Amino acid sequence: MILPTDTQLAAWTGDLYAGTTGFDHVVQVNPAAPFIAIKYLDGLDGLFGRGSKTWLDWIRDGLSEEARAITEYPQLGLIPFGFGMFMPETWAAVKPLLRGLPIVGAAHSLACPELNYQASAHLIEGGTVAKLALFEPPNAGMAALTALMVPIDIHAYWNGIDPVPKLPFPLTPHLPWEPQREFRRVNIAPLRRETIEDLPGLHGVGYHSLALVAQGVAAYEAANP
Repeated sequence: MILPTDTQLAAWTGDLYAGTTGFDHVVQVNPAAPFIAIKYLDGLDGLFGRGSKTWLDWIRDGLSEEARAITEYPQLGLIPFGFGMFMPETWAAVKPLLRGLPIVGAAHSLACPELNYQASAHLIEGGTVAKLALFEPPNAGMAALTALMVPIDIHAYWNGIDPVPKLPFPLTPHLPWEPQREFRRVNIAPLRRETIEDLPGLHGVGYHSLALVAQGVAAYEAANP
């Protein structure tokens, strides 16, 4: 079993924004549920998730400051409500499509917390997670989730001054959201200043582009073979 590089995982994740060609299955149990693609690799089951693309995705983003627990998976602890929507239903649909091999996963933005929960459920149920590559991940949970995911090899990337990896903002002591792994920092700037950055609180959002992050990932791996 040879693990794909993070550069390759970023490329496959980017493919999801164009369509689902090249993937073996796509799971979305509800229009407001996570969009998960499955790719059968040599000795591995690949899970991939894209970031916000529809107005329902943006609604889930907007519900991220409210906390909830997943009854079926209390080990996750409290997680952002919007990120955890349809989590048990999605995993129930994904699990039968897997071949019983170690999982490798990659996701961008909103899909990163969702991938964390799917991988954690797999771990809880006795499965193996070989590696996760997370590109511009927001905070997916609190200390309970971080502790649960310690056995997983996680490569989390944060590009430049993108504000998303700081969201949802930790509200200590009530909602102490945190990243699940230390970031690998990259810095690939957008070619021009995005108009949306003129809106309050969105300065730096141009750095969130997966295409830019992928360039940073390739440079990071070249410098850290």
